[in-house]
Amino acid sequence: MSNASSQGLSGQFQDTVDRAAETFKAAAATKDAISQEAGEVLTAAATETAKLAESMRAHAAQAAKEAAQYARHEFEAHPRASLAAALTAVVAVIGVMAFSWRSKRASN
Repeated sequence: MSNASSQGLSGQFQDTVDRAAETFKAAAATKDAISQEAGEVLTAAATETAKLAESMRAHAAQAAKEAAQYARHEFEAHPRASLAAALTAVVAVIGVMAFSWRSKRASN
């Protein structure tokens, strides 16, 4: 996964969690309509959700970085095997496409 795409996914995830946290905060702001205790619970939930999201984002970004470094290391250490694996994957995709095409033609 490229650094740009992992940052994009990380950003999307953070945006989603931020919206959830804002929803919790908005619900907590309506304390007058609900009990004091429920408002406190919602506030705590919003805080914990934001903390959890930040922690998950940091761990995901680090894991993606480590996976990319490992893949690069393996490719550099074994270029022929990497090329063979890539070609095998291409042949497999072509085979699946051909099988699908033949199945569709046979049913018509």
